[in-house]
Amino acid sequence: MAVAGDLLTQVSIGAVALYTLVTAASRAIDRLLALAEYYNVDEVLVGLTVLALGTSLPELSAHLIASLGILSGVLDYQVTSAVVLWDLPFKIAAGVGLLGRTSYRRGRDLTRTEAAIC
Repeated sequence: MAVAGDLLTQVSIGAVALYTLVTAASRAIDRLLALAEYYNVDEVLVGLTVLALGTSLPELSAHLIASLGILSGVLDYQVTSAVVLWDLPFKIAAGVGLLGRTSYRRGRDLTRTEAAIC
């Protein structure tokens, strides 16, 4: 019985966290687009900035955790450094390539939905 209660609690917390994440992301995008429109900045530039932050911040936190693990002697420095250092350039290149390819192929600016799918 205790396991079922724990599972229900974990699923509930996960659902609330997912809802909060989606709502906060939607509000952030709406405010960023309004700010871009106010300053007459292209939406593609805003999308690329969000993409860069969205890929860089998790990498920075992974690097911090890996560095702390290496310093404490828990993680192997050769494997951890390779994973952390080579993942970021690939993500940025793939993201920018997909965004640029989609924009070029359509011959127009991306809509918000299209940029989210990329």
